[in-house]
Amino acid sequence: MQRTEECLKAGGNFVCVDVAHGHHIMMREVLASLRREFGQDLHIMAGNVATLDGINHLADWGADSVRCNIGGGSICSTRVQTGHGMPGLQTIFDCSRTHRDVTIIADGGIRNSGDIVKALAAGADAVMLGSLLAGTKETPGEIIMDSSGNRFKTYRGMASKEAQLEWRGRYSSFEGVSARVPYRGSVRYILEDLEKGIRSGLSYTGARSIRELQTRAQWVQQTSAGTGESRTHITTRQW
Repeated sequence: MQRTEECLKAGGNFVCVDVAHGHHIMMREVLASLRREFGQDLHIMAGNVATLDGINHLADWGADSVRCNIGGGSICSTRVQTGHGMPGLQTIFDCSRTHRDVTIIADGGIRNSGDIVKALAAGADAVMLGSLLAGTKETPGEIIMDSSGNRFKTYRGMASKEAQLEWRGRYSSFEGVSARVPYRGSVRYILEDLEKGIRSGLSYTGARSIRELQTRAQWVQQTSAGTGESRTHITTRQW
């Protein structure tokens, strides 16, 4: 509660209760405590969950927005370590069937603006980005320079061994890794490119809004060959 109060005093307008397995009785207790302490005006984001029951329960327990997906992030190893998780797009399809008044956030597995468009079309109201923004000036951590003058920043999951040792002095099960990614300058230019891709994606469906995109989008199954064809592939051509 103290950290939440300090966050709000510093100008924060919401708090996020971040647990890898959010569909848990301890989440219910924390959300109830936050509501008792700070009332209904505080926006609470909670997660993560991967099922319709999960998002319904978190909404009933007091969450205003819910992060949906387990184990889909670029540096997350939860599915490998625990055997639990769901494909990210299927998670959004399932969670979007909720009738609760709750914001759906697609979290994990988003690699480009096209993935954002598909997440929104599947029923998400927003997306959470990690690797797409990693290495930018605005991300935490210092810039590291190697002997050749190349600049990098560290990108890590909070369930990684390194992160756990830093913030609590020990680790139990680690469900993430740390990586060094190239320094990419300001996040502004990345966001501008993502925005352009999203706008173009909406135009392909004739949609003027996210809600209209969700009603107009049509889905087909795609083979691995089709996925490969979707990418630029001139470098693989034999002349």
